[in-house]
Amino acid sequence: MNAAEDLYSIAVTYPELAALLTLLVGLLLAWLAGKLAERGLLLLNRVLARFSGDRADLISERGMKLLVRAVYWLVVLLALLLALQTLGMGRVFRWLDAPLAYMPRILVGLAIIGAAHLLGVFARLLLMRLQGVSDSVLLPRVAQAAILIIGLLTGLQHMGLDVSFIGQLLILIVGGGIGGLVLAFALGARGYVANLVAHNMVARYKPGDRIRIGDIEGVVIEIHRTGVDLVTDEGVMTVPAALFTEQPALRLGPAEGSKP
Repeated sequence: MNAAEDLYSIAVTYPELAALLTLLVGLLLAWLAGKLAERGLLLLNRVLARFSGDRADLISERGMKLLVRAVYWLVVLLALLLALQTLGMGRVFRWLDAPLAYMPRILVGLAIIGAAHLLGVFARLLLMRLQGVSDSVLLPRVAQAAILIIGLLTGLQHMGLDVSFIGQLLILIVGGGIGGLVLAFALGARGYVANLVAHNMVARYKPGDRIRIGDIEGVVIEIHRTGVDLVTDEGVMTVPAALFTEQPALRLGPAEGSKP
């Protein structure tokens, strides 16, 4: 207790010395915090990359440098403000009290957004590994974007920002996108469904039959769910099953050389 009182008395008697020591200790702590942040990010990079099976860095070298510098200068700023407070100049910077009091909420919000970014990248790489697909596939990127959007809204809300309008707007955008995908799928699958429905029209034939449908004539070599494969004079042709419901089909008999 006496040592603390002695330090306080020295700070009161020699405020310039106390402010200088405070700033020097702050610079040392800022350097240590930057090194710890750099090592922590490197370790996180290796762990997540190894778990996801991807050798690429989840955090780019540029992004890592920016984060380390942000940690360093944040500690320096806090040390500088504390040194000014020791010199009795705290009243001059009284207008900074409110932003500094709000700083923890901002830091936590940024941490949530950063964690969501890392989790989104990790989820994308993991889905690519599990499905054995490339980076151009849509599903892994959609999963990454969804996680990032949720983290962004959560981080902004923790900062005290009203994100209800942004959430409603995103719901409309996502809903419109899903509706567009469903419509595109429905239009694209229309022909496939029509061929499936018309399968019973081609099921009556068997390999070896010679048939004619419209201007197409050939020998059936294979019947599948959506059509038949015919050997024609030009080569093997796939005729969709739906065509049998649109044009009359004529069975000419078994192919030449095959048993009736």
